[in-house]
Amino acid sequence: MRKYLLPLIFTFLAFCQAFGQTTLPNMNLEDWVSVPWVYHDTLTGSYDSVAGGVWVTANRAVLLNPTYFMPTTFKTSDAYSGSWAAKIVTDMTENGLLVTGTLATGRFDIYAPPPDNLKMGVPFTGRPIHFKTWIKYFPVEHDSCDIWCMLLKWNPQKMARDTISVAWYTDTITYTQYYHLDIPFKYYSDAVPDTVSIVYAPSASGDLFLGQPGSTLYVDEITLEYSSGFNQILMPEVGVKYYPSPATDLIRFDIREEMKDAVIQIFNGQGQLLASKRFSGQDVLFNLAGFTPGTYYYLLSNKTTQLNSGTFLKTGN
Repeated sequence: MRKYLLPLIFTFLAFCQAFGQTTLPNMNLEDWVSVPWVYHDTLTGSYDSVAGGVWVTANRAVLLNPTYFMPTTFKTSDAYSGSWAAKIVTDMTENGLLVTGTLATGRFDIYAPPPDNLKMGVPFTGRPIHFKTWIKYFPVEHDSCDIWCMLLKWNPQKMARDTISVAWYTDTITYTQYYHLDIPFKYYSDAVPDTVSIVYAPSASGDLFLGQPGSTLYVDEITLEYSSGFNQILMPEVGVKYYPSPATDLIRFDIREEMKDAVIQIFNGQGQLLASKRFSGQDVLFNLAGFTPGTYYYLLSNKTTQLNSGTFLKTGN
């Protein structure tokens, strides 16, 4: 891999430093909002933005100066499943500046001067084995897309984040129909990450202002798979809280909606099922006696649908 840079018009800057999140909202890209942009106190237009507080796009650049920058990520009904997906394009400004569209996890600080706008990554503590997503891709003149999911962990000695694992894909292949990417993670450490950074771009060298205007990438449905087929849900249907954190002998799951005939399962780091409870209501208690200290995964589901998943830490007594 040439390098892990977000192919935005800005260089790689910093990662979010919050901890503890184990599921991410709206990773099926169904929820969108229209964001108006105002320049010099004048309403200039609006752009599409993925809701949920997880995604950041190059569209935010228009808030800096709509004279030079234009939206490059759009909501589209051309979806693999559901109603909506993301359409990301590479374009050229009127003054000849190449702008590569980007969809990524993180946030954009409109009040910070370039290149300090982009804050890449969101909190995450899983150790998946596969990164899965559905795409269509229409490259122009042998352009190549760039898609990756990177897991990182803050290293206080280095005052920087170590790369725990990477799943990465780049190619010039045209996909006129949705294609299922199944990308294995390559691990460099046994550590539990604290951050996940996911990036999609239609031009892999967009960070170097290289690419082809018109190259277009469609994105829909993102999941992370663990051993034994356990899939961590990145678009939870039902909110779940658990305590204490970390757990010792007991762990209690607090479900934000009344459940009827639901089930919570607990898996180890290899994806093996260790415990399961069927329940109705909003409260489930597990006895963790006999569980060795480490990271475990939970899955909430009903008869037909996986509703939420995440990780929790079990410590010694």
